[in-house]
Amino acid sequence: MGDNPGIWMLHCHVLLHAGFGMTMTVNYAGVSTPFEMGSRSGNMPE
Repeated sequence: MGDNPGIWMLHCHVLLHAGFGMTMTVNYAGVSTPFEMGSRSGNMPE
């Protein structure tokens, strides 16, 4: 990741845990995205 700037999502590979929110992002200064995170985006974990 250190040489590939962007917004990276890290998550637990146990889907139940990820569904409960065991996730995080690594954000680099000066990098933005047009995408939204969170429940407002309409994306729901499996």
